[in-house]
Amino acid sequence: MTGDMIADLSGLSVNAGWRTFRLVVTDDVFTTELKDRLGLTDFDRGIIYVNYVQDRHGMCETLYHEILHVVLDNVGYSIEDDPIKATNEQVVMYTSRGLVTMMRLNKQLFTIITHYLHKENNYEHVPIIRGTKSGDVPGTGDGSNDDRQSKS
Repeated sequence: MTGDMIADLSGLSVNAGWRTFRLVVTDDVFTTELKDRLGLTDFDRGIIYVNYVQDRHGMCETLYHEILHVVLDNVGYSIEDDPIKATNEQVVMYTSRGLVTMMRLNKQLFTIITHYLHKENNYEHVPIIRGTKSGDVPGTGDGSNDDRQSKS
């Protein structure tokens, strides 16, 4: 690992079994109505965005949060569904099986997340890297073309 969380996550993807999601760490998509979001899962484009304007702990939690959107979608609870009506045991079973699957399919990603969760000075902000062009990141803009996005 480089010691730079953004560099370590660059180029990684999240294998959900049925689809691979590209992982994009940026702040370019977090404009206008998305400005308060820390993460976003675009199911149509297969991209998980993480806003890097947060500390390391925040980025790790946001990654888990977005991955859980994918896990719940895998077991039939999509973003557009009505509120989940399930017992505590059902929710725990679905999420634990989903997380174990994701961890087995994405060992490098979870190794990086674990490394930064246990790193000293977690509250120090990650280095902000400018220079990502909007044209390099699909889906930038107002998000009006995105049919299914997580509400993070």
